[in-house]
Amino acid sequence: YYTKNLKDAKDFFSSNIRALYKEEGMDGLERLYKKLTQKMMFNLHEIDEDYDVYVAFETMNNRGKPLSNLELLKNRLIYLTTVYGDDKLDDTDKNRIRDDIREAWREVYHQLGRNKSRVLRDDDFLRDHWIIYFSYSRKKGNDCSDFLLKEKFTAKNIYSKRSVVDIIEPKEMYDKADSDSDDYTEMQMDDTIEELEPNEVLNYVHSLKNMAKYWYYTWFPYDCPDLSETNKLWIDRLNRLGIGYFRPLVAAALCKFGSQSELRALLSAIERFIFICFRMGRSRSDYQSTVYYSAARDLYKGEKTVQEITESLKTATDDNVQYAISGFTSYIKKNLESDKREGYYAWRSALRYFLFEYEYRLWESTGVKKLSWDQISRTENDKISIEHILPQAPSDDYWKQQFSKYISSHEEMTRLTGTIGNLLLLAQSINSSLQNDSFPEKKNPSREGRRGYSNGSNSETEVSKNEDWDAGCIYKRSKKLLEFMRTRWDIPMTDDQIEELTFVGFVKEDDPNGNVGAEKTDSLNLS
Repeated sequence: YYTKNLKDAKDFFSSNIRALYKEEGMDGLERLYKKLTQKMMFNLHEIDEDYDVYVAFETMNNRGKPLSNLELLKNRLIYLTTVYGDDKLDDTDKNRIRDDIREAWREVYHQLGRNKSRVLRDDDFLRDHWIIYFSYSRKKGNDCSDFLLKEKFTAKNIYSKRSVVDIIEPKEMYDKADSDSDDYTEMQMDDTIEELEPNEVLNYVHSLKNMAKYWYYTWFPYDCPDLSETNKLWIDRLNRLGIGYFRPLVAAALCKFGSQSELRALLSAIERFIFICFRMGRSRSDYQSTVYYSAARDLYKGEKTVQEITESLKTATDDNVQYAISGFTSYIKKNLESDKREGYYAWRSALRYFLFEYEYRLWESTGVKKLSWDQISRTENDKISIEHILPQAPSDDYWKQQFSKYISSHEEMTRLTGTIGNLLLLAQSINSSLQNDSFPEKKNPSREGRRGYSNGSNSETEVSKNEDWDAGCIYKRSKKLLEFMRTRWDIPMTDDQIEELTFVGFVKEDDPNGNVGAEKTDSLNLS
């Protein structure tokens, strides 16, 4: 971590010195050299014996670029070892604790900077560990740093007990659309912070050191040698979907899990909870956060098992699934009727995740991997990776002919273009100007600049098996994708709810025989 910062600084100065030399030649370099060797000024602070050097360090550094809370905490803990009297710690013990602190911070920063292309934030780690290690309560302001630096690890706590009031977060309630209840239960609990013992400092430091690698694995699961390939995939899914406030729980689980199967059950329960409650139901981002922050600590302290937390997640998801279905239906309908009329396309990052999971299921069926998450998660501004098969503004004669029955109805065309069955994950991002090509041209293009569906992703290949693309194909593919959603996330949607979520039920109604679509694909095993 620090080595990367030094390298960045070296690169910064090197590039600027080269620019200076290019602009001013040797005269510029000589001027810079003289300023560095003859003009630089320093402040020398002589610290009296009765003024502690660690306090000076904390004060002086905060006058420039502020130190991170993790850096401040290291200095604070070393400082506290100097405060203890000889009756608590002799010089040998003090040196031993300081060595443990330095070693812990070396390990933490090694893990934070382990992936050089994506260095992790030290204060994010500190906060997540605080949630795991101490009793969590949400307060206004910077609660983590306040607790660690102003309440827990202070010189004042070494000398005496002191009373504190810990305000427990009210029990969170699901923000249902049909509920405006403010019936929260607030509790206040008087407590005392006991005199801070040296072993408390030592235990905290050892926990911080031990947790660093597990926290790193929540970001980069494929680096973990102790995880099965299946569980690496599930953690990867959580990061793709948006792990949110579950990272502390996953880190605690990696530290404490018993078997790979029980860990898999927990990870899949978390993923299902996030997908249904947040990505479909669009609940508040902090919904149930206090519950699962506390669960992380309970698991770490051995007060709850992985199985108990898994069951809690399943119950919470099942209790809210019907509300999520209703909210999701309203959300997509609203986006079909808005000025942009995007429909499912407005689902954004969750749409990418959903279509990628469908692609992954096809990959499992075919045994051929054609698309990685990196290909669709980072696209250039002028490229697209999710295509409307029927274009949003169809101008090609092919589309006018195929949808002649609906082209006069703006509402029906909006629903046909915006429904889930008309959206396709591409193996290669294309320029938006190519979207209006006819379906035969999209399958096997004659023009340069795009790759056809027939040799694209598994999803593209599946779509390319249709001879043409009409309203019936869109309707049938919408139902197939929604049935995949129902099976993949174990969502108890009725056939009527799936029908409503297609938003193109009028296509079926227009065919008295119910034989809609020209699809010739093999059926997908969704079990």
